[in-house]
Amino acid sequence: GVLSFGGDCIAQTIENRSRTSSDSVLPSSIDWKRACVFGSFGLLVFGPAAHGWYSILHRITHNTSLAKANALVRLSTTVAADQLLFSPLCIATAFTYMGIMWHGSSPAEVKTKISAELFSTLKVNWMLWTPCQILNFSLTPLAYRVLVVNVVGVVWNVFLAYTCST
Repeated sequence: GVLSFGGDCIAQTIENRSRTSSDSVLPSSIDWKRACVFGSFGLLVFGPAAHGWYSILHRITHNTSLAKANALVRLSTTVAADQLLFSPLCIATAFTYMGIMWHGSSPAEVKTKISAELFSTLKVNWMLWTPCQILNFSLTPLAYRVLVVNVVGVVWNVFLAYTCST
């Protein structure tokens, strides 16, 4: 939650600076409600989902026939599942959550947002997260994978908060 909140505050600061010629952005220019809504998405939705997802993914790749595959096959399968299953679901959920909780969007408006922006957002996601997850899944112990995702997630949350807010 804190990282999502912080990511949104950074995104708003960047947005505000791009709109003004001034180098200083006053704290009052942060929309605290928006930051809290995006933070609550991280706390209530993404955080628990990511923790559960990485545990399930680890069990699948280490306690099934896939565990007998060589390390490269296991790594490729893990990253592919993460990027092709979990990422689209998380992005669509972020658009839905922010659409309803922040923008007050109708289900039809949320569907339009997802249709218009999911693929372009996924492409940015894949550029950042595919290399990150290759390193994460190959080098990081399970207990620390969510931590790695959270650290890299600060950068991602800035982009996602901006994308969700437009």
